[in-house]
Amino acid sequence: MIDAAPEAWSAVSIQPTQNSEEPNQAYLQFAGIPAWKLRAGRQEINLNDERFVGAVGFRQTPQTFDSVSISGKPLEDLTIYGAYIWRIKNILNENVPSQTMLSEISWSPSSLLHTQAFGYWYGNQAHSAIPGAAACFLSGNAQVCNSQTLGLRVEGAIPLAHGLKLPYDLSYARQLPYDGGSADVHASYYHLGTGLVLPSVAVHANYMVMGANPQGTYGFQTPLATKHAFNGWAEVFLTTPPKGLRSLYFSVAGKIMKTQLMAIYYDFQADHGAAHYGNELDLSVTHGFSRHWSAGVQYADYRRSGYGVNTEGAWVFVDAKF
Repeated sequence: MIDAAPEAWSAVSIQPTQNSEEPNQAYLQFAGIPAWKLRAGRQEINLNDERFVGAVGFRQTPQTFDSVSISGKPLEDLTIYGAYIWRIKNILNENVPSQTMLSEISWSPSSLLHTQAFGYWYGNQAHSAIPGAAACFLSGNAQVCNSQTLGLRVEGAIPLAHGLKLPYDLSYARQLPYDGGSADVHASYYHLGTGLVLPSVAVHANYMVMGANPQGTYGFQTPLATKHAFNGWAEVFLTTPPKGLRSLYFSVAGKIMKTQLMAIYYDFQADHGAAHYGNELDLSVTHGFSRHWSAGVQYADYRRSGYGVNTEGAWVFVDAKF
């Protein structure tokens, strides 16, 4: 699903995975300066909700980064992060040479307000296409999808009466070519989210746009993201279609004793031309047995209208944390 062109869809849609015999993390860390941390080596990087950069923890082989990173809090409410990545071990256990830079600055004066400015410069340095590497449906060499992404995010939660909270999330980003990227790499992203949250139940509504360029030949991409967590667990949209992607989705989550329940419903359509792609329903049940052990089952059902194929899947998992 990562690399196939839209016209190449078959009757079967496959979720990529791979066995791994490589270490996920092996780094040196220096924390001798108060409020600052420096790491060098192979490390997982999870930024914010992982919409742009994440380790893809859902996978049997997570995405990790050979990199040097620095993070710090020069002020109580101010956080700074930066990283340079020279190699990416992707979810198929392939090592992709890279020239990628990450930067973020966040200001969080209270739970009511969290603001962030970010910049990500993705540079695939492979001499030929690597299966499983981030794609964008453009023809050309391995650098054709390289991009720079600059954006802003504002989020928080407004307390209401009787323990009720009103969360909000506003994001905008612009994507342009970088380091040999095609001139077609020219798209915008925005996300609007809100809901109502109680101690035992939460309801959210979201509208996310992975925009297309004016020609409808390139859709906004997030090559380093934990993609499984966004736009449906059926993973039809791991790579944004050339005409972009508009997602309107609603979620309900709750907890009964030690069991967490969640349901998400998506409506998908193109950004360029507004063709209807399809709908998806995702369901999840997770039960915590102890501080260290939990298990669950999840289900995803994508129904095609104008993109991809009907895709249905379910999986059982056990999670151990120590």
